[in-house]
Amino acid sequence: MRRARPHSFSARRDKANGRESLPVTEDFFAEDDEDVMRASLETAVTAAIDLFQNVDKQQLSLLGATTDLTGPLVEKLIERYVTENVNHLLFPKLSALKRPEDLELEAKIRQMEYIDISQLGIAIKGCCRAKHDLLIQLGHAIEEFKKITSAMSPAEMMDTLFSTIKVVSQLTGIPEGPSLDNKGEPAYEKIAMTVNADTLVSLLLYVVIRSKVRNLQARLSYIRNFIFIDDVDSGEMGYALSTFEAVLAYLVSDSAGLRRASRRNKALWDATKKSDLTELKGIMEPDTSAVADGIEDLDANEDAEISAKTSRHPSFTWTLPNSPSRRPSLAVAMADRFSHGNGLSHVFPFQSNDDSGSDFSCVKKVKRVAMDIRSLSSGSEISFHSRTGSIATLESALEGDISVKRLAQTSNSLGESIPMMAIQSGNSSSFKYLMSLSGYYPLDMILQDMNNEDTTLLSAAIQLGKNDLIDILLERINGLATENKFKAYLAEQDIWGRSVGHYLFHAPFLIPKIGRLIPWRQRDKNGQTPLFALCRSYDNENYFEMVETGLNVAKETQNDGQPLHLDDHVDAKGNTLLHIMNDHRLAMRILHSCNVDVNATNEKKFTALMVASKYGRYDMVRCLFADPRVDITAKEMRGLTAVELAKDDDVRNRIDDLCLFSMPAGHDGRITGVVRAFFVEDGSVRLVLKSAAPTDHDSYTVTTSRRSLAEFEQLAHLLTQEHPASWVPSILDMRSPFQIPVKPSRAILRDIQTKTDWFLRIMLSHPTLATHEMLWEFFLVPELQLEAMEQRTKLKVETRIETIKEEYEPVQDVREVEKFVDHAREMVRSVSYSTKSVTRRANGLGLATCAIQSTIQAILTSLSRPATLIGHIRAAKREVDRNDGSVGRSSRWPLGLLDETRQRLQDGKEKRARKSREEAEYLAKELRYTQQTVAGELAGWQDMHDKMSRRAIREFARGMVIQERMRLEGMARALRKVRSKEREA
Repeated sequence: MRRARPHSFSARRDKANGRESLPVTEDFFAEDDEDVMRASLETAVTAAIDLFQNVDKQQLSLLGATTDLTGPLVEKLIERYVTENVNHLLFPKLSALKRPEDLELEAKIRQMEYIDISQLGIAIKGCCRAKHDLLIQLGHAIEEFKKITSAMSPAEMMDTLFSTIKVVSQLTGIPEGPSLDNKGEPAYEKIAMTVNADTLVSLLLYVVIRSKVRNLQARLSYIRNFIFIDDVDSGEMGYALSTFEAVLAYLVSDSAGLRRASRRNKALWDATKKSDLTELKGIMEPDTSAVADGIEDLDANEDAEISAKTSRHPSFTWTLPNSPSRRPSLAVAMADRFSHGNGLSHVFPFQSNDDSGSDFSCVKKVKRVAMDIRSLSSGSEISFHSRTGSIATLESALEGDISVKRLAQTSNSLGESIPMMAIQSGNSSSFKYLMSLSGYYPLDMILQDMNNEDTTLLSAAIQLGKNDLIDILLERINGLATENKFKAYLAEQDIWGRSVGHYLFHAPFLIPKIGRLIPWRQRDKNGQTPLFALCRSYDNENYFEMVETGLNVAKETQNDGQPLHLDDHVDAKGNTLLHIMNDHRLAMRILHSCNVDVNATNEKKFTALMVASKYGRYDMVRCLFADPRVDITAKEMRGLTAVELAKDDDVRNRIDDLCLFSMPAGHDGRITGVVRAFFVEDGSVRLVLKSAAPTDHDSYTVTTSRRSLAEFEQLAHLLTQEHPASWVPSILDMRSPFQIPVKPSRAILRDIQTKTDWFLRIMLSHPTLATHEMLWEFFLVPELQLEAMEQRTKLKVETRIETIKEEYEPVQDVREVEKFVDHAREMVRSVSYSTKSVTRRANGLGLATCAIQSTIQAILTSLSRPATLIGHIRAAKREVDRNDGSVGRSSRWPLGLLDETRQRLQDGKEKRARKSREEAEYLAKELRYTQQTVAGELAGWQDMHDKMSRRAIREFARGMVIQERMRLEGMARALRKVRSKEREA
């Protein structure tokens, strides 16, 4: 092993401490000796720095010119790198060496586990609130100090210790008296303050006890003896390390008073949690209880132990470093740090030799603390400010106050006071006794009492659901507190932003009692109000009554005489009360008696109907479907509607039934329609048809079938083929939703659903085809036999032709038919023009008018058929006349010549004339059939057109009224919010 440099910093430090350095030679090994490990580590760090110095000087100069690295900083980084890589070897051995000392220290710290910060010589003004805030801030210091256990080098441990000292020494305080804000409520303003040396020791002592970090003696030695680059004996680091060393020295040698106070605290805390009040009264009333005798004997023995312990230890004085003059200058010490070389400053030409110690600032003169720091032992009134920072003064100051008044104000590591412990244990007898001690627990202390989670006494009692505890506390508060002070107390929020109102579901009986004082619009960190929390308490046995009472009380506290404004009860994710409600009765009440936007969406663009559909709340879905304001076609971010979000087929089927019953019924009471369309894996579309027939009072028989778009087109084709004179709406001009195969269009899918639904409705209202068996088979028969339907249609076409030939008289005068057709066509054309005009001017009527326009086009097509037949009849008659004229005309051929040929020509002409007459006669009969059919259907069409138009206009007007009313309510809500913000400003 390489010998440590004789002029190294550690060697000089050993001489300064009055001890000779260990002579390390190649032949001597002492692996577990601390000095050997320190010398070995210093040798390794020296070798690493020497190795770095051998790098090309140009590269080092380039490194210094292009980065912010300096010579001392590079040395520090090298040291940290080396120590981190050997930490797993050094620190376990050092911990083993210091284990006896650490075991003693850890045992004594465990005995001080129940100490209170007020028993460490710190008197905090501001009652419970100031102490609470101080504990909260010290909690950050405790968490910071716990990081020392994961440190991988002594420098990192030093950084953790230094950051802990910094957090402790830069606390914020509370003024003595709370000021009042503009609402008349107490407002506590935090002020920054610094901590003097004596208070710093007390606070750091509390941090060490509460953190329960092990191997503290080993860590102290590791930091002090295994850091070579930084000077840990002077400056801010020396101040922090000396303070830490003073705390450990006090814990080891002079902490008997704190251990006694910890035992007294533990006895009181245990007695508070017991139902037997004998022990509790013995501690709180020592002059009137027999239990006090035993306690006094125990304290006397402990006092004797403390006196003997003090006499055994020689008195010595440890002073805190208050100026850099107590230690050698760091700049001088850095010059001869290593024996080989002069550091790295020669390769950083931009750095002067005087900058080596610039990173280490002198200890600043700290200010006095703004808190009243006095010794609390033996009733002493001598201030810490008049004493020196010595172990002797610490011993007299930190004896630990165990007076009854001090014990009554102690709290555990969770920040729970004595009354809070009684509440948490559910001990009503102890809590009632404590509330009777008004001298120790005045009203202000009760109102300011809260644990580390900012939970007040009333909030804790309500969360436990202990009615007797709640009644005792409310009786005490109501008897002394004013209404404004009680309101402010009920508005106190914990670390989650929740006040008493957010926990009322644990004690619903309080809503009528204190509901008018609850801030119902107050939000927690999730944006939830107390009313929102009530609505989410689904497992409460009196859920309906609780929420109903909450709705009534919240409405009364608005003080505006208007319905409950539910926009004040929306959480941070945009969920309204309708989104979270699962009781349809309460939802019905909210819809009818509250000011609510029923189509409001949350952050996922889900409406209340979508949420109810997704989670299978069928009663809620039915309730929302019944409200005309609810948009059942609303889409979320992915374009899915409420029915498409349903996870259960049963729920989806029930929603389809609700969609069906929202459609108009026919004249016979049957309701039929296309309720849903969906994609299938083979790249096609399926349409769900439902038909409900009334069977009894308020009961229906529902039939469900699934059809493809091709089957709809086949139905229209077969009906047109079987009844050529009838009008049939066209459904052949639909776009394909698979124009982008990987992402089919749901908008086109809904358009297909709407068009097929109107086609089916129109066909069921058709004057001729409404009772056609093929149409009824289409939505009643689960599986269609298309080939059988086609064969049946062909037979019916042939039968129709024979029927026309046998039963209809031919039309003799076609002019009458022409006049009728022309008049009907002009009439329908005027309706067609009006319909197109309405379509252009009212986009909201688009779907309905498109369906009407489809029927109009079909009527015009059917009305053009008679004109076509008349044209064919006239052509046939002209052919007959031409043939008859040619037969009667005299031949120019000589008699006897070509008689056979002439006869054959005459026969052909007669045959053609006869065929033309037969064709004209059939066409005349067909014209008669067509005239009768068109005339009959035209009357039915007029009636259907009138009904459909009236229904479409009525639905459009109703929808516009609902939409405008909702817009008006939304504008009123926005105006109300603007006015409320103006009043607040």
